[in-house]
Amino acid sequence: MQAYILRRLLQALPLLVLVTFATYSLILILPGDPVLALFTGGEATLDQEQLAAARAKLGLDKPVPLQYLLWLKRALGGDLGVSTQTGLEVTEELSKRLPVTAQLGLTALFFSLLVSLPAGVLSAVWRNSLLDRVITVFAVAGAAMPSFWIGMLLILLLSVRLRLLPPVGYESFLEDPLRALKLMAMPCLVLGWQAAAVITRQTRSAVLEVLREDYVRTAYAKGLRSLRVLGLHVLRNALLPVVTVVGLLVGPLLAGAVIVEQMFAIPGVGRLLVAAVLAQDFPTVQGVVLVVALAVVTANLLTDLAYAALDPRIRYR
Repeated sequence: MQAYILRRLLQALPLLVLVTFATYSLILILPGDPVLALFTGGEATLDQEQLAAARAKLGLDKPVPLQYLLWLKRALGGDLGVSTQTGLEVTEELSKRLPVTAQLGLTALFFSLLVSLPAGVLSAVWRNSLLDRVITVFAVAGAAMPSFWIGMLLILLLSVRLRLLPPVGYESFLEDPLRALKLMAMPCLVLGWQAAAVITRQTRSAVLEVLREDYVRTAYAKGLRSLRVLGLHVLRNALLPVVTVVGLLVGPLLAGAVIVEQMFAIPGVGRLLVAAVLAQDFPTVQGVVLVVALAVVTANLLTDLAYAALDPRIRYR
């Protein structure tokens, strides 16, 4: 197992290099000049010598591959540079924003699993029933509707019309759990809706496939209770493809967090990324991309390791 983990980590290194280099190169083609945005608010009030000196100070006068290699060398030492927008260390900015996004993402994932797993199982057990059709309609609608549209509807209904929940803001669970739940309710519902729809459909398909297996029919023939058959024989085998989907949803959840954090004024990594891209803040953009790539790679690794826990026949060497 240890050899497998080490091999997967080594395989992830070229991917991280490719993603960060592509991001570093693509952001350079954005319109505008980061030096002008930093020192003059976007207006060319500095002469050419001052602009050249500012670019040299920021390392922007070097070729792109050399700029990237210098950044990579510093990143391997834990130094992600200084934000050209705020003047703060990128690691300091990320340390403040990561817990916020982690709270949002984990709560949304928990909500999606809490809703989708029972819904998928019920839809499969009572297939072709009215309940199955209702769950299917909600799952398809959730997968089809964009998150910003769901967010606007929820704000209009729950905040403006019914005044049940605050429309925007953030509070840590450690400081005020009740207010944090109220503020996180709508963002988590928006972020987790599409994930819940995908997991529901996958759970239904996986459970239906396992219910047709001979060992399940044998278990029923022996007189075992339905709940025992579902718990011991069906769910454990049906969860393998569901775990795969959950691991693959980490990337879309992080991408959706960008929209949700902007919409509900949540000070997370997604909102930091949007501000950094608009200001052409290279160090901050690179730091966020690196953290997101590491999160996706880690989620995929944990997904693979979860297979062995669910199915003893799977062994990693």
